[in-house]
Amino acid sequence: MPLNRPSMKDIFSENGLLSRSLPGFEYRPQQEILAERVMSCLDTGDGSVLLAEAPTGTGKTHALLVPSIFWSLENDKQVLFLTSGIPLQEQIVNRDLPDLCRCLGVEELPFGLIKGKQNYLCRLRGKEIGERELLSLMEPHLVHDLVAWMEKTETGDFSELALPPNHPVISSVSAASEICRGNGCPFRESCFLRRVVQQAQDWKIIVANYHLFFSYSASSGRGFPVPFDAIICDEAHRLTEAARSAATMRATAEEWARIMDFGRTRVFPRMDWISDPDREKLISLAEGVKKESERLFQLWKKEIPQGEIFTDEAGPTESSGELLDRAEVILQAAGTSPERDDIDDREAGALLSQWREGVDEISRYTGWCSRVDHYPQWAYWWDGKGINSSPTFCGDLIREWFFPKPLDALVAVSATMAIGDDFSFWEQETGLDPTERLVLDSPFDLKEQMSIWVVDLGVTVTDEGYDPLVARI
Repeated sequence: MPLNRPSMKDIFSENGLLSRSLPGFEYRPQQEILAERVMSCLDTGDGSVLLAEAPTGTGKTHALLVPSIFWSLENDKQVLFLTSGIPLQEQIVNRDLPDLCRCLGVEELPFGLIKGKQNYLCRLRGKEIGERELLSLMEPHLVHDLVAWMEKTETGDFSELALPPNHPVISSVSAASEICRGNGCPFRESCFLRRVVQQAQDWKIIVANYHLFFSYSASSGRGFPVPFDAIICDEAHRLTEAARSAATMRATAEEWARIMDFGRTRVFPRMDWISDPDREKLISLAEGVKKESERLFQLWKKEIPQGEIFTDEAGPTESSGELLDRAEVILQAAGTSPERDDIDDREAGALLSQWREGVDEISRYTGWCSRVDHYPQWAYWWDGKGINSSPTFCGDLIREWFFPKPLDALVAVSATMAIGDDFSFWEQETGLDPTERLVLDSPFDLKEQMSIWVVDLGVTVTDEGYDPLVARI
C-alpha cells in the first residue's frame, strides 16, 4: 500500500502530527530519537537487531508502533509486537493503534490481539456444562448472565465478562481445558481461538505476549501459528523470564494419573474400531502405568529431600526406565485411529490423538527431568511432589524461537536493560547479537523533580515491629 510517509520528526516533534491531533501528547525528544532508530532498523530489512533502553515516561510504545504501522503497510509485511502482560496488549489494540491510525490518516490497518487458550470460551464445554455445575462455581444471579453471554458472544473472550481471570468458572469452560478435541471438535468451524488465529494471518500488526509466543515455540514444534517478518519487543526485560518459564518441564504422579484416567474413561470407550478384549487390555495397561508412576514418585518422595538439586553425578535415586517402557507399550497397543468421515469417528480419533500427545509429553518430561543429561546447562530438582528441569541459559532457545527463518528486523526495548551503557548481561541472557545499541536519558529532570530518602529504622525486616513502624513513617 503506497503511503506518503512523514518523517518521525514530522510526527513526534513539538509541532508534529501527534502534537496537533493526539490529546495529551507531550513532546519528548527521546521518543522522537527512538522512533527514528526503530524506523531505520525496520527499513534496513537485513536482519538488524536494535537494543534500546528508554526510561519510563519516554513514550516507548508509540515510538515502536508508529514505525511498525508505516513499515508494515508500505512493504506489505507483518510485525509481531510482543509485550509482557495483557493489560498493555489490550491498551495497544483498543486505544493506541486506533488513536495513532486516526492521527496519521491511516484508514486501513488490520491488527489484533492473540491471547492464550485459557482466555477464550470453549463452545463444546459451554454447551455441555449444566446450570447445576455452574451454580457450584458462582453466585446464582450470575449464572443467567453467563449463559446468556455464552450464547451471544462473538469473540468468546473472557475479558468481556466482569470476572477475575482466575475465577473457577473460566477454567471450567475455557479452550485450555482437557475437553478440547482439536480438529475432531463438532464446533471446530466456529471455535473462537481458531477464528482468531485464522484472522491473524492477514493482520499487519499481531499483538501477543512473550509467554504465549514461547509456549507455542516450545510445545508445538511448529512455532507461532501466525507468520511474521519483524519482531518488536516492548517490556523486553521480561523476555528471558518468559522463555525460561515456557521451557521449564515438570512431571508428577498426579499428571500421569490424570492422563491415564482420561484414556480409560474418555478415550478407550470411544474406540469402536477395536475389540472388547483389546479395550480391556488398554484399560489394564493404563492401570499399570498409573500404579508404576505412583510407586516411583512415592519412592522419590520418601528418599529425596524437598528442594534437592540434582547433578550429573547425583540424580534421582531410581531410574524412570520402567515407567517410560510401560508408557511406550500402551502407546503401541493403542495405535492410531483409522481414517473415517463420520463426525463421531473424527471426535473419537481427535480424543485418541489428544491422549497420545499427553502421554508423549509427560514421558518426555519425566525422561528429561530424571536423566539429568544436560546439567549444568539445565537445572534439575525435586520440589516434594515432582521432578523439574529448567534451562539455566535461554540464549540458544530464544535465538531458535525468534529466528525459525530470517527476520527483516528485531527491536527490543525496555526501561531496564543496560548497566550504564553496557548491554552485555542482557545480550548474554538472551543470546541476541545486536547490530545497534541505544541508551536514552530520562525525559524528566529527576534531580529537580524527585528525592530519595533512605531511613534507618534500627530494626530488621523480620522483626515483629517492622511493619507498624514502616506504616507510621
